[in-house]
Amino acid sequence: SGPPSDPAERLAFLIDKVTAFTQDAISLAAGEELRCGDHLNVFSMLRREFGKWSNCLDKTGHNFNIKIEKKVEDYEERYRGRELPGFINYKTFEVMVSEQMKQLEEPAVKKLKDIGDAVRRMFLQLASSSFTGFPNLIKTAKAKIETIKQEKEPIAESMLRTQFKMETMVYSQD
Repeated sequence: SGPPSDPAERLAFLIDKVTAFTQDAISLAAGEELRCGDHLNVFSMLRREFGKWSNCLDKTGHNFNIKIEKKVEDYEERYRGRELPGFINYKTFEVMVSEQMKQLEEPAVKKLKDIGDAVRRMFLQLASSSFTGFPNLIKTAKAKIETIKQEKEPIAESMLRTQFKMETMVYSQD
């Protein structure tokens, strides 16, 4: 069932098509059910991806703890005088935390880009299924989706890198 032949009806038909796509895009972003019938769920994908990131952080944290314990042992063996056992020089700790944050920055940026690409693919899939038989609408929707990604990804990356810069600055002995 293509568009009606009457120009007035055709305009209403196209407005309805674009409105339905827009509503589905909003629903997809909010994690709600889509009207078009596609079973796209951005939040299940995000949970899966952030679960992988959480596992990576857990593994990295475990390795960091092992490094700290080793440094404490070395420090106690070489330098400890009357200080309480189990402590290391704060500057040493500060350097270790800073190195740890630097090691996590690029994997975090990669994860950000991977997730951005996955979300973009979901919206492209929604556009294709919403505008089946309307190649110009598909092309326009895809161009808009790509433009949004190109505009937002550098901003998100900059914010993430700023967060990492802030995290590398350890100011107090927590």
